[in-house]
Amino acid sequence: KASTRNEDAEATSQPDVSLPTELKKRKFTGRILVQVTVEVDGSHEETLIQGSGDADIDKVVLNTLSRWKWRPAYRDGEKVKSTKKFQYNIRVSD
Repeated sequence: KASTRNEDAEATSQPDVSLPTELKKRKFTGRILVQVTVEVDGSHEETLIQGSGDADIDKVVLNTLSRWKWRPAYRDGEKVKSTKKFQYNIRVSD
């Protein structure tokens, strides 16, 4: 019997963004729109769709997202490459 397992890719490890001290001084609230492409082996690539307006903060967030670990998506029981868009909200305050 063929499996009908259908699941989206899912982040299994999500380290938090850690901003360097000089960026923490900026007092900043924004959101970043990111597209993540997850391969069948769990490797992934992040693409910035819409930045927060602060290129330095965007870079730190993308670097952090590159350290996330992903479980690939399944279609009909088979691992498949998938693309997922999500919003990452960031707030910097002291």
